[in-house]
Amino acid sequence: MSRYSFLLVTCATVLITAPAVAQNADIQAAATVVETLPPATTATPNVRPEASRSVGPTVSSGIVGVNATSERPLHPAPVAQQRVGRNPALMIVGGVAIVIGGIIGGDSGTILMVGGAVAGLVGLWRFLQ
Repeated sequence: MSRYSFLLVTCATVLITAPAVAQNADIQAAATVVETLPPATTATPNVRPEASRSVGPTVSSGIVGVNATSERPLHPAPVAQQRVGRNPALMIVGGVAIVIGGIIGGDSGTILMVGGAVAGLVGLWRFLQ
């Protein structure tokens, strides 16, 4: 048997038997915990009984937080729209032109950077007025 075949068979055996061993260990640990717990007190909780108990996750158990029971429809709050004025927009465009001019390089990049700097400074000047 080659090393590759031996390694493949060993990995397959470990992967197949590991879940079964883990399940048996969980069952034995649960039985030990149940035996060591003191008897539960008989307190009546204030919850309504469910008609049928489903096994596994449900949509209602996935809800976290306060559940709205109001009959009226809930409307989202209006979103405040913020507009950037001309002067901050001119500063942003100038900054972007400087960055793009730096990426381009050469004479055309230098011209773009100088134009971006002028546009940014004009926007800053008007913004501070």
